[in-house]
Amino acid sequence: ILREARNQRRWPKLVKKHFHPQPRLALGEWLASHSLATSMIDTSDGLSTDLNHICHASGVGARVMAEKIPAVHVPPELRALKLHPLNLSLHGGEDYELLFTVPKKFAARLPAVIEEIPVTVIGQITREKKVILVGADGKPQTLRPLGWDPFRK
Repeated sequence: ILREARNQRRWPKLVKKHFHPQPRLALGEWLASHSLATSMIDTSDGLSTDLNHICHASGVGARVMAEKIPAVHVPPELRALKLHPLNLSLHGGEDYELLFTVPKKFAARLPAVIEEIPVTVIGQITREKKVILVGADGKPQTLRPLGWDPFRK
């Protein structure tokens, strides 16, 4: 799809971050200077995969609310390709957004915007070592890491 995207005028918004990444350096520096983040990773491999990396490395799990995840906008002319916005948000990558954790007591006090970058609380870390996605219907399901994995066959 990406090879075709380069040659199509209708794709620019959908693949802009892939071809023109903007690493969130200022946001990372702000979080470091305020000693808030307890873990952080960029989502270059996809939110589902990178969240699983954080959880595995920390020996924890997570509960993510689907309706809190910023949606990828799929232009009307591309909807025939059946690109699901939530799947793109969860498993797409190369956007270099920062995924970070903060202690629960600080989550409510996070600014909505840091260094001109919107900040969205999408869930919480849990002691249970599972990563769960809670759908808009309230039904929980395991969030499998379906983003980029260079070792997946």
